[in-house]
Amino acid sequence: MNLPGVALPELPGMHRIVHMHKNTPGVLADVNRILAEHNVNIEGQMLSTRGEYGYLITDIATGYSEDVLTRLQAMEQTVRLRALC
Repeated sequence: MNLPGVALPELPGMHRIVHMHKNTPGVLADVNRILAEHNVNIEGQMLSTRGEYGYLITDIATGYSEDVLTRLQAMEQTVRLRALC
């Protein structure tokens, strides 16, 4: 699989969510909607796509619920999801 290059500088004290997904319209909006519904503030974000795949890095403040990750993982377009602390 040939993934796009993405580089987002690390922010101290943040949690990073890495979301690899099928490149379809609306994925970024869906991810951001899920975060907003759980009152999660986005501190930094970068998206890159190449062909049929996209790679989204999102830095968020600590204190989010496990349901955030469950909902992101359950998205139809999700290929892989990782939360880095």
